[in-house]
Amino acid sequence: MFSILMAIANIGTGIGLAVTGLLVDSLDFPLTFALLAVFNLLVFPLIPVVFQKKSAGAVGVSDAGDLHLYLESESLFKRIRDYFTGHLT
Repeated sequence: MFSILMAIANIGTGIGLAVTGLLVDSLDFPLTFALLAVFNLLVFPLIPVVFQKKSAGAVGVSDAGDLHLYLESESLFKRIRDYFTGHLT
């Protein structure tokens, strides 16, 4: 899985380097930098859309069960951590 991710990332890097190289050659570096900065700033409004939380009604039964197991395991890990940190100090 990691190698697939890296292959796709390398393709994106290769394309990005070629495009920015062409932009620097044709527009000069300061203008290319400003253009890419504006493109990066345009991504900020998409952050809440990508990382929005599911509402309680939108969580399915299996998701709710997974959430319950996660919360139980988190509580168990917290108890284990508290036990060991209490005994190590």
